[in-house]
Amino acid sequence: YTVVGDFENPSDFEFAFEIGLSPFFDLPISSRTNFDYLVVKIDKALIDKQVEDLRRRYGKLISVSVVGEKDMVIGKFEELNESGVIKENGISHSSTISLEFIDDKKISQLFIGKKVNDCLEIDPSKVSKGDKDKASLLGISESELVGLTDRFKFTVTEIKKMEMAELDTELFNKLFANGEVSSEEELRNRVSSDLEKMFAGDSERILTRDVYNYLLKETNMNFPKDFLRRWIKLSSEKPVTDEEIDTEFEAYLKSLKWQLIQTKIFKDSDTKLVYEEVLAFTKGLIISNYAQYGLPAPEDAELEASARELLTKKDQANSIYDQLAEEKLTQYFKTNASLKMKPLSYDDFLAEMKK
Repeated sequence: YTVVGDFENPSDFEFAFEIGLSPFFDLPISSRTNFDYLVVKIDKALIDKQVEDLRRRYGKLISVSVVGEKDMVIGKFEELNESGVIKENGISHSSTISLEFIDDKKISQLFIGKKVNDCLEIDPSKVSKGDKDKASLLGISESELVGLTDRFKFTVTEIKKMEMAELDTELFNKLFANGEVSSEEELRNRVSSDLEKMFAGDSERILTRDVYNYLLKETNMNFPKDFLRRWIKLSSEKPVTDEEIDTEFEAYLKSLKWQLIQTKIFKDSDTKLVYEEVLAFTKGLIISNYAQYGLPAPEDAELEASARELLTKKDQANSIYDQLAEEKLTQYFKTNASLKMKPLSYDDFLAEMKK
């Protein structure tokens, strides 16, 4: 800003500047820094569950006479009055209840052994997940749930059971092309291998998250906070108040700190994101998307054209660059820190992922 001088009557000028310098810091990570590398134990129970899921996915629904543990019970909900009699002009709606997805086993047990035309009184909240699901079950809007009774009669009209697909050539050919799998043993080996690949990415994401949190906590940086507050105010596209800056300031510092840490990692390790590498990475993402739907990847010329097109779109290009940067960071962490393999059960691993 101008200290001395008048642009209307130019002569000698004096200017004053405020300069914010990036802080100097060391990264607290080395071969002596220990992190757990979490992996899923691919045990018999997990493989059994995956094989069962595949058999159910390719199975078929059949009608049965008695309700079993994982059956679908089709029936009619009818609203009851205070005396337990069907309410005149009350709610009457046919719905399907999947016992497999009822969390309260005492409630699902009420249905076990029931036959067509059997009845029971049930609170729809006990067989639904939240207001939206409950309203759908009763054929009403969510607003109509307000003040609604929890007393309903449910009459069984049909019972459906999932008959699982046999472990035979027909199923193997549906699951895998070119006779890659021809026996139950080969299927179980393939499932085990696929599970390891599937969870590998999750293991790396957990590691990256843990190292990210560690570096933010343990890296010492001193920021010129007053300068940064003024800079935010002057550089903002829209006017911002001091109160608004204070509300978001800690989040801003956290983001700035990580940006500086990432920049130093890339500089110290001579890591770059060059276009050709980004293009190859994008082609890999497209191939993965095709594989997800069981489709073959297009020819290389078409694949490259699609990748180049994606990279012309700002939001998608930014996302792809971020994904590749995270992948390179993960490789840096795996190379420069000491990792201890820590097997977890599937449920415990999922719990770690949700942290």
